[in-house]
Amino acid sequence: APDLSWVYLQHTDDIGHRDGDGQAMDLAVRWIDARVYDLWSAVQAREQQAVNEDWLVIITTDHGRTTSDGKDHGGQSDRERTIWIAGNSPRMVSPRERSAAIVDIYPTIVEHMRFELPGEIAAKLEGQSLLSE
Repeated sequence: APDLSWVYLQHTDDIGHRDGDGQAMDLAVRWIDARVYDLWSAVQAREQQAVNEDWLVIITTDHGRTTSDGKDHGGQSDRERTIWIAGNSPRMVSPRERSAAIVDIYPTIVEHMRFELPGEIAAKLEGQSLLSE
């Protein structure tokens, strides 16, 4: 089995750019929610079968949307710059502890996987792990 998997569910991004806010986006979110449920169910089934596996699941979006219609992004509005990050680890910092950013995901994976980064690479990371001590 792989040690690390990356899944990109693009449907809501496509619908958002095409239709923006509204019923189509609501339906797309529901469809993606069902796919996330399928993935989470597979992780839970694996946890029941395998021993000594420590699963970290991180779910996020890569950008927000324009305030006017929800179709675009790239500006500096709060809605465009705000993303959300969710995870299954009890060690995940809460939003009350500190804000999270997309640049924090890679250091979180590095810590969870116990990768040893060369010093010159680690020094250039912009984010910090979302796992607390």
